[in-house]
Amino acid sequence: MFLILLLAFLLSLGALGAVVGLRNECSKGGKLVILLTPVADGVLTYVLLEWLEFSSLTAFVGGLMFGILSLLGVQAILCSRRLLAFRLAWQQLNRKKRQAALLMAGLMIGSAIISSSLIVGDSLDQTVREEVDAAWGDTDILISGFDANAGQVTEIPQSVVEDLRSSGIQDLDYIQSGRVLSTSVVTAEGKANPSVAWFALEHQDGERIGSKDKGLTWFELEEVNRFATAPQVVVNTAFSDELDVEEGEEIQLGWFVRTQDGIERIEENFTIHQIVAMSGQGQLAGTTAPALFTDLATAQEWQQSEGNVTSIRISLDGETETRSAMNPVIDAVIETLNNSIGVDESGLQLISEQSAVTLASTNGLGRLSPQIVTSLVENRSTLTPESTLMEVLQVPLVGLESQTSNLLTLADGDIDGVFVENETLWHWGPAGIGFETNETSWVWRVPSGDIVNDVSVDGGYGFAAYGEGLIVGNVSTEDTQAVLDDHTIVAVSSNSSTWIALETGELTSIWFGDLSNDSAQNVELTLTVPSTVLDWELAQDENFLYLR
Repeated sequence: MFLILLLAFLLSLGALGAVVGLRNECSKGGKLVILLTPVADGVLTYVLLEWLEFSSLTAFVGGLMFGILSLLGVQAILCSRRLLAFRLAWQQLNRKKRQAALLMAGLMIGSAIISSSLIVGDSLDQTVREEVDAAWGDTDILISGFDANAGQVTEIPQSVVEDLRSSGIQDLDYIQSGRVLSTSVVTAEGKANPSVAWFALEHQDGERIGSKDKGLTWFELEEVNRFATAPQVVVNTAFSDELDVEEGEEIQLGWFVRTQDGIERIEENFTIHQIVAMSGQGQLAGTTAPALFTDLATAQEWQQSEGNVTSIRISLDGETETRSAMNPVIDAVIETLNNSIGVDESGLQLISEQSAVTLASTNGLGRLSPQIVTSLVENRSTLTPESTLMEVLQVPLVGLESQTSNLLTLADGDIDGVFVENETLWHWGPAGIGFETNETSWVWRVPSGDIVNDVSVDGGYGFAAYGEGLIVGNVSTEDTQAVLDDHTIVAVSSNSSTWIALETGELTSIWFGDLSNDSAQNVELTLTVPSTVLDWELAQDENFLYLR
């Protein structure tokens, strides 16, 4: 409304100046037309551009320009002197056509540049607004964190969410907490996406996953999983279009969870319950990005994080959407978090033994932040003036040698198997294989980015299958021998120096050979292999070879 009044005022001022300049050259009725017509044309142009969803600034400039053109045109029609000037100008243009053409071309090019800049700016502004509105909706404050040491999102106890709700902070509209995680997706047809956003939020009245007509609420999604025999998931249309899936199909999700033993990858099959439109909270990842949704309870169960969330969305009342008005609310939220988050929520652990107290961290790699250490050092004289303080840094050892002897022969901190054969201790894990005797030791580690798929130990030989081939370790020589190179070996079975291995990829083949004569042959298998295989296993006896 302000821009319309300003537009009418400016055009009225220009028209009034033109009427005063005409004096007695025009009738009173003509002067009234000159005074009213530009204002009416400018306002109508502004309304038309607003209706066409142009920005208010563009509509204002367009209305002002058209109003000025209307003012000049109506004067030429109603005033003889203005008409004479118009005719003289037209004759001048006809007389100097080349100069006129150059002038008009320059004006058109300049206008095109200015117009295109305005259009690009408006479209970019509109695109950014749509993306922000789609991803965040009414969210004004987001509370979340990321642990760079562990590469995982920060877990927030739901008790913190309840403390925020009961804090009595003014201007809070609602709080919606949940879990946001990145997961890999593999379909039954073999199509995959390595990183898809997985959203699981609390139920909130008025919020729907998808459109208002065909979408569903977070509570309805929770009810679906509560009575389903298989875990259910909802995906948006961008997900279904990219991976070419339909309702009722099964997809495999893979994600990482944090356990006491470290970071573990979980894989599980989910059934697509519904495909929702890119509307409402169905576009939390963006207007064109694929995303999948489960209820919060299901996500907490499968992600092994019962009672924890990873993000807290806070929506404020409309009156507090300006930055200056939000600052007091943000300060109140920070104060509530400081009072709510204690030692347990921060992942700190106090261990008291006799006259010593140990402060440790259970998050990530177990390292204390520099701020905590600095604070303890500065306040030690006040807290315990007669005490001593010792800082200890624990790191995992990769290798340890003494007098050219390797004292650390474990290939991995996670051990998948241990086998004793003729006073030789074999051990293996995802990162490699090794053995120890009373006198010697040997270890082989898989190349970076790969893992050991299978291991077979017999008769002093230890075979390890991995993504780039097959290797063997020998107790008698302590050497590492590459049996197969550039082959994806997923399973192996051995009997002393003879071995059998399974290769997958474009073709599925059985390799077999004997180390005594360095032989290696393969036979292609005519098997119908499923699109997704979780594990392979080979076993043999005197007469048969078994594949599972």
